Amino acid sequence: MDDYSTYSGNIEEEEEEEVDMFIWYIVIAAGTVMVIIVIITVVSVWRCRHSHYTATPQDDLDIDVENLPINSAYHQMKSNRLNPKLESLEFPRNDIVFIRDIGQGAFGRVFQARIVCSNGNSHLTGGKLSGSKHSLSCGKNCKHNPRHVFSSKGDLRHVDVSAAVRGCDSQLLAETKCKSSSCDNVLGEESKCGEGGQLIAIKMLKEDASETVQSDFEREASLMVEFDHPNIVRLLGVCTVGKPMCLLFEYMSKGDLNEFLRLCSPDQCLLRSDACSNPSLEEVGSIDAVDQLHMARQVAAGMVYLADRGYVHRDLATRNCLVGSGLTVKISDFGLARSVHSMDYYHGSDKDAIPIRWMPPEAILYNKFSSQSDVWSFGVLLWEVFTFAVQPYYGMTHEEVVNHIRAGHVLAPPKNGPSAIYNLMKSCWHRKPNSRPSFVSLQKSLNMMWEEMSKQRTKNVVNV
Repeated sequence: MDDYSTYSGNIEEEEEEEVDMFIWYIVIAAGTVMVIIVIITVVSVWRCRHSHYTATPQDDLDIDVENLPINSAYHQMKSNRLNPKLESLEFPRNDIVFIRDIGQGAFGRVFQARIVCSNGNSHLTGGKLSGSKHSLSCGKNCKHNPRHVFSSKGDLRHVDVSAAVRGCDSQLLAETKCKSSSCDNVLGEESKCGEGGQLIAIKMLKEDASETVQSDFEREASLMVEFDHPNIVRLLGVCTVGKPMCLLFEYMSKGDLNEFLRLCSPDQCLLRSDACSNPSLEEVGSIDAVDQLHMARQVAAGMVYLADRGYVHRDLATRNCLVGSGLTVKISDFGLARSVHSMDYYHGSDKDAIPIRWMPPEAILYNKFSSQSDVWSFGVLLWEVFTFAVQPYYGMTHEEVVNHIRAGHVLAPPKNGPSAIYNLMKSCWHRKPNSRPSFVSLQKSLNMMWEEMSKQRTKNVVNV
């Protein structure tokens, strides 16, 4: 029994020694960790206190620009290169000042803007914006500070431009009418007002645009850069470096032809009185058949140019033409701003909008577009011009219009319109596309009518 007690006591002593050793191991390990942490902290603090700032060398450095990494905030719209002609029209977006937002288009926003730069000169060369990508200005008399429409990230910035545009009353797609300093008109449709810089119209791609929309937007720009005709709105420049992509157009004088005709209508006195709020339309008066023919023959001239190059507009209407000084008319809106007159379109679905009232049977029924389908639309445009922009098939629903056209019916003759003009319209509405006149033939006919009626008006004035 004593031996057993002695053996048990030895076991307990050994267990106590093992526990004590385990505790010591833990203490030593914890202490070691603490010491390491303290050493690391001390070393870090010492290095921070004894580190020195090395200034960037002030001498010129040799930098291989081509091998610099791409900045995702500033890059071309797509990985592939743009149309070379678009690249040549690249314009620095920070030299553009936002003036007024004018609404939403199919591709994004449309607004009025002004070129205001820090130094250098902003000018037109062959109808295109040109100048350094780094600095352009509104001219040698520019004294105000630059106000940028875009932030460093390319976002649109609303700014106060009252100083930049003082002395001028600006209007959507309209030339500035200067009250004090003189205006310099370039190509008749570009304008510089005093110290404010050149006025332009800009179409800006929406930020959440899909790749398809971006491609369509870029394709439209690539198409328009090829156009060079006095009766087609001119593309002056593009902003493709950074986002969003923007197209810069010449700045017209009286807005779209549809609104202009309504204001000139003898039956629209109330609408005309509203022009007082639009300085560019204050002097709008009545127009006669000679003026209407003059506008129509300009549209025909622009369409001859497009047809010769195999281009189909698909949306020819007065709402898609712009009016400048001297009743200058130019075709515009090649699929870029259809929502401005959304009521004129038949919406087959949420993503489908087609101008039913201007379309021929083959386009409505079979979705076939050609130069001959544009001729049909031109006939409807003629009807708009001589009715002072009354909506075609007024009072009918879109479905009724389709049935009306399928039945072989056409628009009624305009009130007080020349019979020769209505006959020309009906020739445009022939059911067989190949039986419709060409734009060359239409232009020739309109020119002859205009010359004859102009001579008659001159005789009437002399006799009075």
